[in-house]
Amino acid sequence: MANKTIDMSKIRQILRFFTQGKSKIFISKQTGASRNTVKRYIRKFLQEKLTYEAISELSDAELEVLFGSSQPVDLGERYDELQRLLPDFEKRFKQRGVTILMLFSKYRELCPNGYGHTQQG
Repeated sequence: MANKTIDMSKIRQILRFFTQGKSKIFISKQTGASRNTVKRYIRKFLQEKLTYEAISELSDAELEVLFGSSQPVDLGERYDELQRLLPDFEKRFKQRGVTILMLFSKYRELCPNGYGHTQQG
C-alpha cells in the first residue's frame, strides 16, 4: 500500500542495519519494507545528520515527528467547507423525517461546486 506508515521499531531496525553498513536490498529483505521506503528513511536520517544512538533514545512519538509524513495533505476548499457543514447536518439528520438525500440537496444548494454524485456507467 502506498504511503502506509510503518511501525517505529521497523524504522529503528532499518537505521540500525544502515549504520552497520548493510545494503538497501539486504535491509529491504530483512525488514519487509520496500527499497523505496528504506531509501526514504535513510535519506531523512542523513539529512537530519542523526546518529543511531540519538535515534535509539527517542520515544516513538518523537520518532514519528521526525520520520512521519513530511507535509500534511491539503484536501482543498471543498473538503473544508463540507467539514464546516457536517456538525449541523448531523444534528438535522437526527430529526424525524430528514433524509440523507434532503441534506445532500441542501449541501448542493449551499455549495454548488462541492462534492457530487459519482458518475455511474
